[in-house]
Amino acid sequence: MKVKFYSVINMLFLSGLMLSATNSHAETNFQQTNLPGHVIDTDTIADINSNGVPEIVMLRSLKGQRNTITVTVKDLSTGKLIKSLVYFTKYFQPIDLFTYVGANDEPYVGVTAMNVNTGQVKAKVRNIVSNAVVSTTTLAAGLRSDIVVNCDNGGSIQKVIDSAVPGIALSIVAKGVCDEALLVNRDLKLTSQSNGSLTIQAGDSATAVEVGGPYQVELSDLTLTGNKALTIERNGSVKLNGVLAEGKEAGLVAMMGSMVELEADNTITLASSLCATCDEISAVFLGDNAKMIMTGNSNTITAGTAGEYAMALFSGGRFESGGGLSNNAITGNLAAYSNTTLSFRDIDVDASGYHVEIGSNSTLELSAGTTMTADILDIEFASHLEIYGETGEAVTLTLTDTLDVFSLGSVLIEGPGILVTGDVRLGHNSALDVYDGATLTGDVTTESGSVQGSGNGGTISGTVTNY
Repeated sequence: MKVKFYSVINMLFLSGLMLSATNSHAETNFQQTNLPGHVIDTDTIADINSNGVPEIVMLRSLKGQRNTITVTVKDLSTGKLIKSLVYFTKYFQPIDLFTYVGANDEPYVGVTAMNVNTGQVKAKVRNIVSNAVVSTTTLAAGLRSDIVVNCDNGGSIQKVIDSAVPGIALSIVAKGVCDEALLVNRDLKLTSQSNGSLTIQAGDSATAVEVGGPYQVELSDLTLTGNKALTIERNGSVKLNGVLAEGKEAGLVAMMGSMVELEADNTITLASSLCATCDEISAVFLGDNAKMIMTGNSNTITAGTAGEYAMALFSGGRFESGGGLSNNAITGNLAAYSNTTLSFRDIDVDASGYHVEIGSNSTLELSAGTTMTADILDIEFASHLEIYGETGEAVTLTLTDTLDVFSLGSVLIEGPGILVTGDVRLGHNSALDVYDGATLTGDVTTESGSVQGSGNGGTISGTVTNY
């Protein structure tokens, strides 16, 4: 059996990790032996319980024990368990099993495994009689290989995800048009084999990619299309780079504490032209304390056609665009409700012909380098508009209709280089303050109990009317 050990080393160094072949072999042995558990590989050793029959040795991933790599020894004739030994715990992915007989005629069992974080490959050998570890050897460092999928030749990304050892992170490089809806239940890095050569299309009623739990997922240089292009649930974390996410009812939906990062060159959009009768939600929907941050250049979020929403936030959802960026844009209606925050910096927001609604205990923040154009901007019950300017970084808010501030709402316009154009209507117990070089060009109408003021160089150039 030493031959098998050397072949494992040769395989690792000469041809990379052939995980798909290993998994195929494991399934065959598991079915033939009819033994329980997730079996990765099998071998036999000489009789150690003195009944004249060899023993079967199985490399297993135990159910309920995340990333625990175990060797189980059973009597081949009776199936009786002889012993079970742990070789590696979390962060390792099993590769192969090997056995040999030592100089003392005692059997030895070894396991090779890869550290999923570093790519380091190790081999651990135990004396199967005494259970003693006789050696732990590092075979290779950084030898981790991507799994290649060609959907144009019948390949399936979902099959790769489903067949891998539970709990193990995957790195997949794919190309072609994949007609499938992906359910991601592990950490995953998915990218196209060449820039933009990968499309995942889920059809009229499915989601192209669904991240179904607290997993870290990176998607790069690909196109997603479906009823919804991408959904993230239950504390999932997704990073996008060079992704076109085009959904009929939503481009991206993030829920339950999930996190989305837009690095660069991403487009998230509603594809209404693909579904004239769909009940569109929005290009981006953030709810249940989900968060999206924009950290790179040339990102676009668009509603597609007039009257639809580019972004909708509910139940603690939050959006932030970082400073010092360029060519980032949002086009469409905006809505933020129930303890949500829209924080825009260095971004162009085009809601001309659209409606921006900040409702019920929510906040809209505009700061240096941001331009926003809209027909109507509503600051509803107990919500806030905060506009901050800095020298050399202008902030412009242009309204073709009005800025409506409802009861207990507030507007703070503060800092040099701020120009707000449009009429303002203040409701009961609402507040408007213009300070430090900011300018409001438009008429202001106030109801009883509202407060309007300007100071330290702030200017309101229109007529102020109390009624």
